[in-house]
Amino acid sequence: MKKLTKLMLVLAQLGLMGAVQAASVSLSPLSQPVMLGDSVSFDVNVDFTDPATIGGRFQLSYDASILGFTSFTYNSSFTSGLTTVAYTQSSGLIDNLGFVGSVSSAGTLGTVTFSTLNTGNANLATAAYSNAFYRFRNSTGTSFIAVTYGGATAQVSAVPVPAALWLMGSGLSALGLGLRRRRA
Repeated sequence: MKKLTKLMLVLAQLGLMGAVQAASVSLSPLSQPVMLGDSVSFDVNVDFTDPATIGGRFQLSYDASILGFTSFTYNSSFTSGLTTVAYTQSSGLIDNLGFVGSVSSAGTLGTVTFSTLNTGNANLATAAYSNAFYRFRNSTGTSFIAVTYGGATAQVSAVPVPAALWLMGSGLSALGLGLRRRRA
């Protein structure tokens, strides 16, 4: 009987631990269609409601053959009272994104904007900062937080599908009218 009680307690604790929300850094929207030559933006969302953090840094990688970095703008309403970190950017990587200060909520940290250079699917991914010392810490600063990182995709096409269908339909109509006039 004691073994069964212990087993039930362990299972209950594991169940409660599974219900604990993890900290996360993600992008939205997850997928975004865009035309070649246009710009495309993604919101960088953070969730430190459970556990809270005193800050940290992360990085965002992207396909530099399809996207050209334009800007990253911190959301001043979310970062009010925080110290934002000056990011660095190189081809395919935005590094050192983050903040210092106590956060126990979820929100949009900022917006990253790209220009489109080529057609194709460009994957974007957030990841832990390369220097482990600056990764996110718990609210007391005594240990690192396990953070779930997410990504997104920009689908860059040369001509949007609805416009291509309209163009094809008008071309076929003109061809049909031309053939009709020839017969008459």
